[in-house]
Amino acid sequence: MTDTKIKVLICCFPSDLSGVPSYVRQICTLDPDRFNITILTQSRGAAFTPEILPNNVDVICVEELRNSMSFGSLLTFRRALLRCVRAIEPDVLHLNGTMFAAAGRLISLPRGCRRIVTYHGVPFGPGLPLKQKLILLPLETVLLNASDSRNIMISKKDFKTISKFNLTRRKLDYVLNSAPAIRLSAFSEVRSEDGPIRIISVAVFRPQKDYELLLSSFGKLGPDYELLLVGRGTDGSEMRQLAETNAGAAALRRIKFMGERSDVPDLLAKSDVFVLTSRYEGMPIAALEALSAGMPIVMMDVGGAEEICSEGSGLIVHQRSPKAVANAISELSASLRDGTWDKSLSRTRHAMLFEECLFLNKMKRIYEDGN
Repeated sequence: MTDTKIKVLICCFPSDLSGVPSYVRQICTLDPDRFNITILTQSRGAAFTPEILPNNVDVICVEELRNSMSFGSLLTFRRALLRCVRAIEPDVLHLNGTMFAAAGRLISLPRGCRRIVTYHGVPFGPGLPLKQKLILLPLETVLLNASDSRNIMISKKDFKTISKFNLTRRKLDYVLNSAPAIRLSAFSEVRSEDGPIRIISVAVFRPQKDYELLLSSFGKLGPDYELLLVGRGTDGSEMRQLAETNAGAAALRRIKFMGERSDVPDLLAKSDVFVLTSRYEGMPIAALEALSAGMPIVMMDVGGAEEICSEGSGLIVHQRSPKAVANAISELSASLRDGTWDKSLSRTRHAMLFEECLFLNKMKRIYEDGN
C-alpha cells in the first residue's frame, strides 16, 4: 500500500430519522492525512452541516435525489453517482441505503476502485412492509450475487439473514456500529426506592417504531411507572391520541411527550429503563447510548438486539405482545428496586463491542486494503 491519500466517496441520504448519518459522520473522523473523504447526498440537512463535519470533508448535494423506490428514482441515483465517480475518481465507493446500494452496483467503476455496501438493517427482513419485500428481495438477491461489492452488516441478525442469499459467497463483513459512551453522575446515584420507575423510549414517531405496542405495554403497568417519549413527532396530537387509545386515559397522566431533544444523554441518565419496540432495526444508536450508561434495556428480537441485550445488559422480547413487553419491564424494574442490577455489566459490554476506536480501526483496514 502506498502512502498517497485514499479517496473515499461515501453515499447516503441525509435523513436524520436513522443512524446512517451518525455512521457516516464517525467515518469522517478518520485520519485526514490518510483519507480524502467526500459525501454524496441529497442535501446537508441537519446531518452534514459544516459545523458538524471536519473541515477536510467535502459534501456534494444533488437535490433531485428522492429516497423512494421507483425505476425513475433509481435512474436519478445512477446518473448522480456516475457524475461524481467520473469527477472524483475515488479509490473506494462506499454505498449506504437501499437506493444508493442498488444504483451503485449498476455502474462501472474506474480501475482499482472498490465498491463497499453497508446494510443498515436488511431491506427485506422481518417487520418490513410486504410490498417492499416483494420488490427488494429479488433485486437484492441478484445484485448481491452479481456485483463485486464488499458487503458490511452491522448486526449478527442481518449477517445471518443476508448469508442465506449470498449464493456466490461474496465477501461479507460484520462491523458493529459505535456510539459515544455516556458517563453521567446522575445515573450513578442510588435511585429512590419510593419514586416511580421512569421508562424512556427514544425513537422518531413512525410505523417502524411500533409505538402502539409500547403504549399498550405501558398501560399494563401500575401507577408506579412513568414513560418518557423522546423523538421527532412524539409531542404531537397524533401521538397523544395514540397514547390515550392504547395506554388508556388513566395512564395518560404518567406519560411525558418530549418531542425531539438535543439533551438525550441527560434524559437517559435521569431515567431507569430503556425500551424500544421497533418492528425492525439496524443498530439503534439510542440503545447503544443507554447501554453505555448502564441502563437496563428491553428490545424486541430485531437487528442489534443480540449484541445489545446479552450477558446481563437487558432482555430480548420474542413475542410482540403488550403482556410480554410489560413483563420484561417489570422484571428489570424489580432488579433496580432490590439493588441487584449491575450497571457495570452493560458498560463493560459497550466498551468491548461498541467503542468508537474499534469501529474506526476496522473501517480503516477495509478502506486501506480490503481485509
